[in-house]
Amino acid sequence: TILKKLGEGATGTVFRTMDSAGQLVALKVFHAKVGADKMQLHRIDQETKLTSCLSHSNIVDLIMSGADEDTIFLAYEHVWGGDLHGEISRSGPLAPERVIDIGRQMASALAHAHYLGIIHRDLKPANVLISSAQEVKITDFGLAKAVGANLGMTGSGQTLGSPSYMPPEQQGGARHADERSDLYS
Repeated sequence: TILKKLGEGATGTVFRTMDSAGQLVALKVFHAKVGADKMQLHRIDQETKLTSCLSHSNIVDLIMSGADEDTIFLAYEHVWGGDLHGEISRSGPLAPERVIDIGRQMASALAHAHYLGIIHRDLKPANVLISSAQEVKITDFGLAKAVGANLGMTGSGQTLGSPSYMPPEQQGGARHADERSDLYS
């Protein structure tokens, strides 16, 4: 049951939903045009595979993925709260202690992902959720890649990610991104 629209991006819309067992779930529903694009389908498959490998308290859990007729979706753990972008927009510059706490939690999550050979490649405040208990949860591994993998999803010179947070090595094409790229972001 869809309860509320939480946000919308280039590839889909995220809803707060209630599943048949009564659990709150964040449901990412991809736009119909995404299902018609083989490259986008490959990215969704990659996001599903890589995110399902991650199990860390500071990374949003992927519950399931699937399709219903022409609708492709990913179901994630629901996080009560907002994102870091919203917190900064509302509060302005954060206190140093708050920055350290958020940074420590993000570093722990990234250390886990990097240990497993996964690079996020689109780390930005909107992809850092802050729960009502002040727990950081990194989300949206849609541009993630396995370290050293040439997945054939980034063409020569193709730039993926959010320019304001993108490290220099990623701006000429995301193939050169590594663990340091996430830390820069």
